[in-house]
Amino acid sequence: MESVNFPWATLYVDDAFNYKDGKLMGRHAAGLSYIKAIASSEYDNAGFLLANEAVAANFVNIFKPLVPKEKKINIELIDYLNVNKSEKYGGIFIHDPALGYFSSLRSNFLHKDYSIIGITHTTMSDGVMNYINDLYTKPVMEWDALICTSKSVKETVQHLESYQEDMLRQKLDIKKITKPQLPIIPLGIHPEEFNHSKEQRNKARTELKIDKDDIVLIFVGRLSFHAKAHHFSMYKALGNLSGKVNKKIKIHLIQVGWFANDFVKDVFIKEAKDICPDINCIFLDGRNQNVKHDALAASDIFISLTDNFQETFGLTPLEGMASGKPVVVTDWNGYRDTVRNDIDGFTIPTTTLKGGDGLDMAYKYISGQINYDIYMAYTSQTVSVDIENATNKIEKLILNKELRNKMGDEAKKRAFNDFSWNNIVNMYSDLRDELNSIRQHSDESKTINYIKAIDPYHLFSLYPTNTLGDETKLGIVKEKKVDEDHYLFISKSINLSNFNAVADISLEPKINIVNLILGQFKDQVLCLGDLFNNLDIDNIVIKRHVMMMIKFNLLNIVSDNE
Repeated sequence: MESVNFPWATLYVDDAFNYKDGKLMGRHAAGLSYIKAIASSEYDNAGFLLANEAVAANFVNIFKPLVPKEKKINIELIDYLNVNKSEKYGGIFIHDPALGYFSSLRSNFLHKDYSIIGITHTTMSDGVMNYINDLYTKPVMEWDALICTSKSVKETVQHLESYQEDMLRQKLDIKKITKPQLPIIPLGIHPEEFNHSKEQRNKARTELKIDKDDIVLIFVGRLSFHAKAHHFSMYKALGNLSGKVNKKIKIHLIQVGWFANDFVKDVFIKEAKDICPDINCIFLDGRNQNVKHDALAASDIFISLTDNFQETFGLTPLEGMASGKPVVVTDWNGYRDTVRNDIDGFTIPTTTLKGGDGLDMAYKYISGQINYDIYMAYTSQTVSVDIENATNKIEKLILNKELRNKMGDEAKKRAFNDFSWNNIVNMYSDLRDELNSIRQHSDESKTINYIKAIDPYHLFSLYPTNTLGDETKLGIVKEKKVDEDHYLFISKSINLSNFNAVADISLEPKINIVNLILGQFKDQVLCLGDLFNNLDIDNIVIKRHVMMMIKFNLLNIVSDNE
């Protein structure tokens, strides 16, 4: 049976899959979940694109433990110089919308060699918006794709694209604009990880001092009022229950996440006491996966009232659903694509300003007068959540165990049936086939090599007096052989950059090559072309060695008059 390749060679960079300094973001969780999906998939082969050996070592350390003991998967590590080897996988899968950047790299090969597939996370930052604008100004092709994780995200991308399209038509009178595909494919989860047992539930409740008849709501995610979800709506809705729910019902709110700093932590703790004093608020470190799973096992209702424009999909409600919990979430972006109102739980209405009311905010952000954090904070202050509606829906779930169970069962089924990585990878595979077909049937054959345009010896060709060519005459200055203690090999002023990187571009001077070149002269003048003919060494290696030997006074250029 022919072996099967996982869709696309995945670009691995540490920051996309591994968090540092305790700063776990949604993109890290999504990235690591995706890597695990590759490791546990039924595919025989998988490719990964890596920048250097250090990144490759980090990747192996992360990936290897994720492969099940009974599973065998063949891994191919592809470096940037051979990125066209990704063709057998259908192309490369990158962790953000930077298709423009990678299409410029692809121009060094042939655009039809492979596809480039990106994915959206947040679309609010100017960096990401610039990536989206690059879809038009860089050589992105119709056999490339930017995966949008929700309908709302696709509309955002199309809004930016529409503006860019109008601008290019107005400025350059462009008639035909090549666009990438914009499929809507959600993020996935491993739902089988959320089959918590009654024993786990009872143990977790005991450790948290929660009685078996108490009601537990759980929020999972970064605890950030400016960048994730302002806590007021959730606290106020729960605080409103004080006069509505029988005092005999003890309500707990577990918030599983992490704080950026002590200031944020103090705000959350203080305002929980002020706004919902009758609710027992428990804060746990969500970076510990065991802690998160125990908390989910202990809970009855999942809640996430996000109100932030940087939120594009939202994995955590799916984790709540996979745990068999009814969910109460805001009717917001990707949440409305995952949670079915009145089936899996309830979606709470949200309100914000109309288009045109934020021009001053956008200008201040783009012009650098406010930073991204302030921009997120300002805009989130103008998003409201229907607190009365949230209160009523939470009350309904608290008072009706049968409804909780019914919605929880529906939520679990939906998470398993529609959002498991097996299903998502099948959608990726279908997209790969579609892009391969477009690429193979396209009559587009021209490749304008962007890398050639920025070749420093093209770009700055008018800077020097002379350039080195095949007819350039060369002579020995003095030495016919050098030792390892020569300045060229011992000076700390040479090869200042990363040693491995220098070796990769043939700029590490090698004593054997230097002496081979010197040995060709025997007191006569030679042309550079003579060295090409006489030495079994790549021409670019010879050129760069010769140029360094001229620079450091081992060779000189002989003029026609000499």
